[in-house]
Amino acid sequence: MNFAFYDLETTGTSPAFDQPLQFAAILTDSEFREIKRVNLRCRIAPHIIPSPWALAVTGVRPAQLLDPALPTLFEFTQAIGALIEGWSPAIWTGFNSIRFDEEMLRHAFYQNLQPDIFATQFNGNTRFDILTALYAVWNRQPDLFEWPADPDGRVRFKLDRIAPLNGFAAHNAHDALGDVEATIHIARQIAQNG
Repeated sequence: MNFAFYDLETTGTSPAFDQPLQFAAILTDSEFREIKRVNLRCRIAPHIIPSPWALAVTGVRPAQLLDPALPTLFEFTQAIGALIEGWSPAIWTGFNSIRFDEEMLRHAFYQNLQPDIFATQFNGNTRFDILTALYAVWNRQPDLFEWPADPDGRVRFKLDRIAPLNGFAAHNAHDALGDVEATIHIARQIAQNG
């Protein structure tokens, strides 16, 4: 089965009060060879107040939020829904995707009349989270990766820290497409060495 690696960049962390601004995905075969890629952006919905910290982290400037050349959030969610349908069946995979991206996407679908709010879970699709796999690797095979740690010695499972430490120097962190590429790199290492 193919893998559909994806990531969202958003206006904040609340699925109920924030929205996705960027959706990137790379469809691969079972050996992680790229088949297709997509990088979509949209403008902010009128009722959303973005978190300044989220904009600082993602590098999105306020003027970009209102760019009339970008699709509306409604058009954006319709395009994502069509893409999921077109790439199905697949294993929808991300980094912390089940706890964050899935919830954000589900709320965006619901709020924008996308009828299949569980699109990544049904129609032959399954889900997988690389962050959860990293927890298992750290517990069972800790020598597989170099683990980033804080000065107090606590391991940090942050993609923007673990990917560069383990050979992915080109990581454009907090850009959805950059995070997808880094996630594929980590998944490939787990599959080849785990």
